[in-house]
Amino acid sequence: MISEVIIIIPEEEAPYLLIFDNENRPCFFTFKKEINTLLKSLELPL
Repeated sequence: MISEVIIIIPEEEAPYLLIFDNENRPCFFTFKKEINTLLKSLELPL
């Protein structure tokens, strides 16, 4: 179970996902996909 997701978007690097499970353990992921569609669907600034 995932309890929280944090998206970290550095200006000069690929985005990161910080995911916490239901026991509050962090999992950290990087990805290289384009995220403008995600930001737009979440109504966040591009």
